[in-house]
Amino acid sequence: MFYYISFLRPPPLQASIAPSEPILITPQICNDLRTEYFQNTVDIYYSWSLDSPKQNSSVITKPVKLTSWRSNNAYKEISVPRPQNLRDGQSWRLVLSCGMTRKDQVVALDEQNLGSTPFAVVSMPVTFTTQPQKGSKQEQIGRSYFWRASLQETPVIFDIMEQTSFDLDKVRIRVLGSDTQ
Repeated sequence: MFYYISFLRPPPLQASIAPSEPILITPQICNDLRTEYFQNTVDIYYSWSLDSPKQNSSVITKPVKLTSWRSNNAYKEISVPRPQNLRDGQSWRLVLSCGMTRKDQVVALDEQNLGSTPFAVVSMPVTFTTQPQKGSKQEQIGRSYFWRASLQETPVIFDIMEQTSFDLDKVRIRVLGSDTQ
């Protein structure tokens, strides 16, 4: 069975540039249906990836230990330090992984021990500003996958986005609407 790092409480869409205001998240590690928690203790590392379409190369901070995750503290809120040298209006993505290297932030599909550690997660961009707006929350996460076919010299890296929230009222209305036709 595969386990995935995800967010019970994701980072905000906007956050204050002021270091005195915390960025609170609640990570979780569970199976793909989110019905079974990971039973082992595992360290979670965080890093920040600058979200800039203008740059040719990525800027990702070095992974730093955030917490030791256990199923008995699955609902614990954690404060994540901001990226250093922030500028007003910059957007960064929060990366959570179970390893200290950039390689641990990507799921290598051709690995022999695939699934031995939970898969990493990437948040949607968090825009840092002097006057953040409250209210909106992130509703998607991403994961990066690495694949090298046997005859292929250059590996392929692709991202898969996952919708993490949905509006139950809209689902109910759609179901009711289809019943009345």
